[in-house]
Amino acid sequence: MPVFDPRFLKPTFTPPIIPQKIKINKGDVYLQFMLAKDIGPTYKVEFLIQLNPIEKTRDPSLMLSPSSIDMESLKNAILDSINPYDKKYMILNQYDTRKAIFHLDSDKWFNDCLSTVNPVTHLSKFNRVFRLKARVPLMILADPLSKIFGDFVVKKFKEYMEKKNKEGYWFKYLFPTSAARSRMRSRVRNMFDWEYDQQWNTVTATLKPIYIMGLLFSVGALAKKISDRDVKNRNIEFSQRVQQNLKSFDLKKFEKFVSRKGFV
Repeated sequence: MPVFDPRFLKPTFTPPIIPQKIKINKGDVYLQFMLAKDIGPTYKVEFLIQLNPIEKTRDPSLMLSPSSIDMESLKNAILDSINPYDKKYMILNQYDTRKAIFHLDSDKWFNDCLSTVNPVTHLSKFNRVFRLKARVPLMILADPLSKIFGDFVVKKFKEYMEKKNKEGYWFKYLFPTSAARSRMRSRVRNMFDWEYDQQWNTVTATLKPIYIMGLLFSVGALAKKISDRDVKNRNIEFSQRVQQNLKSFDLKKFEKFVSRKGFV
């Protein structure tokens, strides 16, 4: 009977060598601006990624893919490559070895912009100017089509105003009583033309002509109720001036003018 060597009965197994994943450092990443876009709830900025780790320099044929790269180190390298100020408002939403997508945290940005803002009124132009207190993230300013971001700012500004119930407070000069502010609050966004100025980082609300005329009519109607006795007894200089102007104001001609087609 043959005798078997016990060594041949033991299975031999050589564990596979698992290649170590490549760690990416800040200097290995180059971000190139590709596009920026209003995607509804937020604003998206997309970059192309170029990777050049030292392993690639040593072996140009090396394929860089999510399976060969330490993706957590890539994420940290991307974040380290953007401006420190941008990190406060721009959230890394998606990334791989080819591109990175950031979303603007618009709620946080607008809250920092407007929570303590004091708008300036230019009565000569019926304007209300809001200087935003937080700067625009630099990666957004890299977009040559900045008008798209301006439209986004105006849209989100009006949403913020309604969400925080700021209409009555910001535009109380138009509505002198709390009852009027309560009734007209929901109409404020449509009573103005809105514009964002990226250079000065301001939002300007300009009262539409039809509402300016309504204010003038209201002032005129109120002034007509002021009698000569009121002027004499109370010495109201303003009412005297209004009455003088009303004498030269032809209401019928003005009503005929505003009723013409295309006036509004």
